[in-house]
Amino acid sequence: MGQVWQRLIRKEDPSVYEDKDSHLPRVLRVRDFLALGVGTIVSASIFTLPGVVAAKHAGPAVSISFLVAAIVAGLVAFAYAEMSAAMPFAGSAYSWINVVFGEFFGWIAGWALLAEYFIAVAFVASGLSANFRGLL
Repeated sequence: MGQVWQRLIRKEDPSVYEDKDSHLPRVLRVRDFLALGVGTIVSASIFTLPGVVAAKHAGPAVSISFLVAAIVAGLVAFAYAEMSAAMPFAGSAYSWINVVFGEFFGWIAGWALLAEYFIAVAFVASGLSANFRGLL
């Protein structure tokens, strides 16, 4: 049992990831990342969420909730920026958590990110279907 626990918390050496990424050129700038992030979030929610929430649930307080959500999203973006500066290699949260906390937690983070992506796609599809239904 002790060997299983040791394997679960075994931490990856950062040089493993750095060696694999040495051939990748850095071509994206801050403007590119901002466009990618804003384009993804705005396209998914700005046309579906505010009207439904304002009409059925919160009224004008929706603007406050969007402000709070923007602050939280900014803090998450700063955390990602800090981690990518400290450990500049591909793999995002999976690689960072694998190096810092161990294989098991990296595996959990990788699958959680995959689930997050599927849930986001489902949310966008739901919003698009509501827009298409309005066109018919």
